[in-house]
Amino acid sequence: MRQHSIDGRLCRAGYVYLAVLFTALIVSAAVAASLSVSTSGLRSQIDRVNRMAAMRLAESEMHRQASRLSSDANWRNNHTDGAYSSWLNATGLVVSSTDQASVRYQLSDVDGDLSDDDFDDVQLTVHARVGDSQSAITVQLQPAYRGLELLGYGVTALDDLRVEWGAVLNSESAVQVADDCLTSTSGTIVSPLTECSGTIMPAIRGAFAGENVAGPTHDVVDVYMQSGTQIPVSSLPWQSGKRTISNAVLTAGTNPYGSTDANGVYWIDAGGSHVRITNSRLGCTLAIYDASSIELTGAIVWEYAAVPEAILVADAPIYFNAIEPVLSESTLGVNFNPSSSPFRGSISNTTIDDQYDTQFRGLIYSSDDVTVYATSDGSPIWVTGSVIGDDVTLYNDVHIFSLPELVSSPPAGLIDPTPMRFINGTMRRVPTP
Repeated sequence: MRQHSIDGRLCRAGYVYLAVLFTALIVSAAVAASLSVSTSGLRSQIDRVNRMAAMRLAESEMHRQASRLSSDANWRNNHTDGAYSSWLNATGLVVSSTDQASVRYQLSDVDGDLSDDDFDDVQLTVHARVGDSQSAITVQLQPAYRGLELLGYGVTALDDLRVEWGAVLNSESAVQVADDCLTSTSGTIVSPLTECSGTIMPAIRGAFAGENVAGPTHDVVDVYMQSGTQIPVSSLPWQSGKRTISNAVLTAGTNPYGSTDANGVYWIDAGGSHVRITNSRLGCTLAIYDASSIELTGAIVWEYAAVPEAILVADAPIYFNAIEPVLSESTLGVNFNPSSSPFRGSISNTTIDDQYDTQFRGLIYSSDDVTVYATSDGSPIWVTGSVIGDDVTLYNDVHIFSLPELVSSPPAGLIDPTPMRFINGTMRRVPTP
């Protein structure tokens, strides 16, 4: 009986031991499973946080890069198309490729060449990573089409301005001169503001300040050659050794030298020839490339085609020489108001008894010099718009009236290509490289 009792206690003790052991194993497994689930959830949460952080970092860098490009006129030349930058930290400093929070970017031109055209759209792609998570987004950028600051001036001399023979420059808008304002014969500048940091010799009527001239960084003539209609230089007759536009109407609706351009934009490759424009009515933009010189003489009525624009752009010296005050149809035997090009949209006619006051309405630009010689009768030359040249020299009175639309709706060739803007609807996530 005693032995039996002892055996029973031993059996019961064994059962209890096994029960405790199995319970401990169950608890351990449950704890391990709980820890595994907790760790997995924590990792999942960390991954989600890192993915969101990577996305925010990519978006932040996209805006930072867009802002940086808009303030750097040389960014197209300083980047390689389609190549990623070095890895950067949140402040733009180069870091190791193993950095836990880093970002890089890529610029791709629509035609595969960043530097061939300042006005091309560009694709900006940003690749960011935080921890083991990554994100990439892309967006299309285009020029913001803001006008150059010089469009707010009546006269811009990219080098010197000379006012000679007692001439008066009377400008309704400010005048800016990159170098010196010169005269040898008591010239006068009348303007609300004259900006010049060099030598000042003419009499200044109005406020005065230092200059900060910023000329175009691109080829203005080329912009119009890319978008306009060519007039073959061979179609212009020779007169006095110059290719000449004479007794002509040249507008969006009339082109005696070839096909018309609906926007009224024409260009001539002069091939080194001298070009002369005289006794004509023009309602267009005319870009002249590679001329030896461009002479404007006689009576000329010239205005933009439809909206305020440049009327003459060139990379050669422009001379106003013996400009006459009135374009007379009867004197020249030409109808300057044909049905294809009614003057300022008025009713055309078939008579030759109209007269038009000589005027220039729009922007006149040359990357070379602009010189105004005496008119045929000593009267002033009237320009509504702006005159831009390297050296600008006046031997005759010139009156410049402002044309505010040149600022609010800038000419195609005088747009600043540096500021960029997002194209709506183009931002999207892309696979990480």
